[in-house]
Formats: sequence, C-alpha cells, structure tokens
Amino acid sequence: MLKEKDIVFTPDDKEIYPTEDKRVFNFGNLDNVMEAFHRPGHFNGVARVVSRLFEIVRPDMAYFGLKDFQQLVVIKELVRQNGYRIRIAMNPIIRESDGLAMSSRNTLLEPELREKASIIYKTISEASEMLPVRDIPEIRKYVKKAIERSGRFSVEYFEIADDRELIPVKKRSDMKNNRRYFGCIAVKAGKIRLIDNIEFPLA
Repeated sequence: MLKEKDIVFTPDDKEIYPTEDKRVFNFGNLDNVMEAFHRPGHFNGVARVVSRLFEIVRPDMAYFGLKDFQQLVVIKELVRQNGYRIRIAMNPIIRESDGLAMSSRNTLLEPELREKASIIYKTISEASEMLPVRDIPEIRKYVKKAIERSGRFSVEYFEIADDRELIPVKKRSDMKNNRRYFGCIAVKAGKIRLIDNIEFPLA
C-alpha cells in the first residue's frame, strides 16, 4: 500500500513512553458528562496518547471522526490548552446501508440485534426534526421509549449538548444561536455498547 514518498512510523511502547505517563488533564465539563461519566478516566487516557502523537509527529492537520463526537471536542480542547498549531478536521459519520454508524462492534452484535439496530439512527433522526415543535424533555422521553420498545435495547444516555462545552440542555430556550448542538446517544444492545450522534439544527 505504500507509495514512493510514504513514511511509516512504528515505534514500540518504550519509545513512546520512556517513563510512566502520569499526566492528568483537566477538561472541565467535557470530562464529566455522557461518555466520560460512564467511562471514568477514558478521556485522560485519550489525551495522553493523542498528545504524544502530536508532539512526535507535529502535524499541520489531524482528522477525527464525528462518530466519537465527545472525543473530538476533547481533542480540540487539548489542542487549545497546549497551544498546538494543529487544525482539527471533523470527518462525517460513515453509515451502513440501514443507517447504523459503522463500527467494528457491529460485527459482534447478535444477528437479531444487528437486524434491528437501525432503530437507533432512525429514532435520533426523527428526534432531530422535533426540535421546532417539542421541548427537550419530551424529545428525550420519545427517544428512550422508541429504542427500548423491543425490549432488547437499553438507552444508557441520550443528551442534546453544545459543541464547545458539552453542556446538556434541559429546555429548548437554553439553546444559543451561536452554537451547534448534537444529540448524543449510547445504547446497550445485548452485551455490545453502541454510540451515535446527530446534529440538532436550531432552524
């Protein structure tokens, strides 16, 4: 797959971490809600790994997928805090033909659950269109009920949050015109945990 001027960097762990990495990052609210709440310490680990990558490679641009929306926001904050001169590019979610966000975890789903998993994207898509006529509590209740109706899926969280501070909004009147908002969801499908998100446009 390599072309003439391509370079591959394949270090071992001792080259990346010559001493134990004990750094603790403070991302404020970004590291307290949604994924961070359900996976304590996860984003501190992400920050350690990504910061070392940035320090070694010193890229002009770095590309991250929108599927891991909260991780993307955390990495933008990491760049800001450390003064890295790196532009973070956001790549759109790639979906299966039925709308399920592509992930290696999809192959681990039981056949019956994989067949029904499109309900996640279908539901949050419908929810994103409700914002002009329904308030946040009603939308959240709709998402949970629609996804859990089959009895095989369990909504771990569903929050509508801004793209800067990830502060979940409680009512539509709290939403600010100068920000973008995303509906973020985590669903347990049997033993597999799936995440997804969709933008909630204000207009």
